[in-house]
Amino acid sequence: MSLSPYIVKRAHYEMNLVQTIRQSLKTQNLVLLRTADNMNTFYLGNSQDFQLKADDYMGKTDNYQV
Repeated sequence: MSLSPYIVKRAHYEMNLVQTIRQSLKTQNLVLLRTADNMNTFYLGNSQDFQLKADDYMGKTDNYQV
């Protein structure tokens, strides 16, 4: 089964767009995460700040298992 040229062109465009976004996030030391509230809410912030907050949360709660 072959794909239409339009679908192939769009797939290449979207792949390039995602790669560009990933590179930009990495270059600017940012993290983009979807929150766990099922409301399509995203977190965008400094990756070092996020890691500090995550470590702090994990040190204060037992709501997870490593």
